[in-house]
Amino acid sequence: MKKPERQDRLFPGDIEQFSLGGTCFAYGAAGVLHTIAVSGGGRHPQYEQWLLDAVHREPLRRPGFYDGAHGVAYVLDFLGHRKEAAALVEAAVPLVLASRDHGLDGGLAGIGLNLLHLGRTWRDAGLAADAMAIGERLAEQLTETRPRSNAAVGLLRGWTGPALFFLRLYEYTLDRSWLRLAEQALCRDLGNCGYGSDGSSPVPAGRRLSSSLAAGSAGFALVGDMIVGYLPEAACAPDLPVLERSCQAEFVPEAGLFSGRAGMLGALAVLARRGADADTERALRRHRTLLVSLHATHYLGALAFPGSHSLRLSMDFATGSAGVLRAMTLAGGGEGTLLPFL
Repeated sequence: MKKPERQDRLFPGDIEQFSLGGTCFAYGAAGVLHTIAVSGGGRHPQYEQWLLDAVHREPLRRPGFYDGAHGVAYVLDFLGHRKEAAALVEAAVPLVLASRDHGLDGGLAGIGLNLLHLGRTWRDAGLAADAMAIGERLAEQLTETRPRSNAAVGLLRGWTGPALFFLRLYEYTLDRSWLRLAEQALCRDLGNCGYGSDGSSPVPAGRRLSSSLAAGSAGFALVGDMIVGYLPEAACAPDLPVLERSCQAEFVPEAGLFSGRAGMLGALAVLARRGADADTERALRRHRTLLVSLHATHYLGALAFPGSHSLRLSMDFATGSAGVLRAMTLAGGGEGTLLPFL
């Protein structure tokens, strides 16, 4: 194994590394190490030590799951470094209290999901209570703010991320008010995209619904499917077949998990676990084939994938090879989740 030589990053990835740092889940070392481990690639102590050193070396700038401290803490705990994970969660508290971002990417939804997860894993009632408090903050935001036609939508930056968090709070408490909040949050996103069974939400001028996991139908379909599993009469139920079919689209410019073909493949693989029709099976085979034949290239004797906008090779979770590996593992029958908490 090659010894890490750089301090700013461990794996080549998206240019976001240069603004967010080299540790975060989406674009840095944390997401890659987690993906390798859960996909059957084993543990790599030298690389884990790089991540531990980088956490102490880099200033704490963001508390979020995919772009900051909570995503790194999640991975450190998964890898057995509980003390370091707990210290990182504690250091992020002031930033969490100051945050108004509702999203899963860098905001309160992702932070709340991680606090709920760690609270249950560590049997720490204080962390679970902090997660509940974040849920109350998000519920207040959802009910007191009006929908905006130019608002970010989708699993990562829209209200679909909080919908996932509300769903997990329902599972934790069995309080159906959280389930209704999950339905409301997802419907707000769908309405901003022109979806909604009542036909009352036209697509805002210039907005086109993508099929992506981060900001489009793949993310909507996954969260909507879980909501309907608990609430068959949910308002989003009539839209799910259309959202799932959108994930079968053949023309996809990018390979990556968040914005490209890997995300659509991963979403279809998860949805197919409850039963897949012939069209879904064909789409799964087509996406797997095209990921290799259309998007892949070779680097140092191995497969590699271009990242965002195909400008550079990327190994990270959000845009590059790590995310492709996660989707391909699930599509091949592997266990686990496409994204943490999903």
